[in-house]
Amino acid sequence: MRKVLIVLSLAAIAVIAFAATAQAHTLSLRKANAVSAQVAKKDCQKDVYCTDWGSFKSDCKRASQHRVRCHALTVGTRPDGTQYGCDRPVLVKMKRNFDLIFVTGNKTCFPV
Repeated sequence: MRKVLIVLSLAAIAVIAFAATAQAHTLSLRKANAVSAQVAKKDCQKDVYCTDWGSFKSDCKRASQHRVRCHALTVGTRPDGTQYGCDRPVLVKMKRNFDLIFVTGNKTCFPV
């Protein structure tokens, strides 16, 4: 009876350890959103008419365990008073060593 309890305990520990490891290898939407927000901030700093920037976690979609697609958003007001918004797709990837890298798409702007 005692050996059975030891074996069951070791099996439970192995399952818990595996689950924790599997979750650690998944890129979270929160981390990907933070990277996307930094891209939006840099876009805003480069645009003299930019008034605000951001990224919404609800706009992030999981492509795989290690890849998440998000959108970097900026808004601004031109000197003539017209407002505009810009959207840049951002693909955030987690490398094998857990480093985060990102690839950005073309920025598209539109009147608001």
